[in-house]
Order: sequence, then C-alpha cells, then structure tokens
Amino acid sequence: MEVSAVTAPGGALLASVRGLLGSSDDALLCVAFAQARGVHLIARELESSARRGRARVLVTTTLGATSEAAMTALRDGGASIRVLNPGGSTYHPKVYLGRRDGRTTAIIGSANLTSGLVANVEAATVLHGRDDEPPLSEL
Repeated sequence: MEVSAVTAPGGALLASVRGLLGSSDDALLCVAFAQARGVHLIARELESSARRGRARVLVTTTLGATSEAAMTALRDGGASIRVLNPGGSTYHPKVYLGRRDGRTTAIIGSANLTSGLVANVEAATVLHGRDDEPPLSEL
C-alpha cells in the first residue's frame, strides 16, 4: 500500500481529490459540510466519476454549514446524496474514497467539501492500494 500526505493551501490537497474523482468509477465523499464553492472546485471530476459509475455524498445538515446550493450542485453533477443527522452525536468525517479496477484510494483528513480545500490550512493522509488490503478493505 502507498501512503502519502497532502496539505492545503498550495493545491496538493485539491489536486489529490480531483485525481481521486477523475480516476474513480465508484466515488464516496463523507464530509460534515458541503458548500457550493467546494463543490464547484471538483465539479468536472465529480461529473466524470458519476458518468463512469457512481458518485455518492454523505453529509450532515445539523450544524448549518451545508448549503442548499451545494446540495443542488452535487445533484446536478450526478451525485446521489444522503443526509446523516444522527441524534445524540455529530456526523463529522472528512473521507474522500474512490475505487476502480480492484484498487482503492482514500483521502482522510481535515478538509470538508468547502473552499477550505484551497483556502484553509488542512492536512490529509492518502492511502492507495488493493480493495482487499486493510485498512482499505474496511472502508
């Protein structure tokens, strides 16, 4: 398994998310917050992934940071959206997952699907390997 780190600002984190979506035929984005600006940053690659297979987004609305404009942009890009608002806890992951041809790439870090992908100080670990290889097989 290949492991690397990416950060923002500077473009490396956004480039990694775009690369994941651009090469996946099964994409899953698990983020607490989605904003239209963040969706627009990855719109072309998200649409590409959805055309090749599927693109799914799991997001929360309980903290008020996910915008209706983001939800519309995600749907317009071909993504299916599931809203998770668990009682008694907060849904707060930042996981970008892509699969294709028996390989998985996971970007796990601090960045929501917002302009923070390019504007905030963010960090993430990138895992790339076979679908059946732990911990990728557990995602």
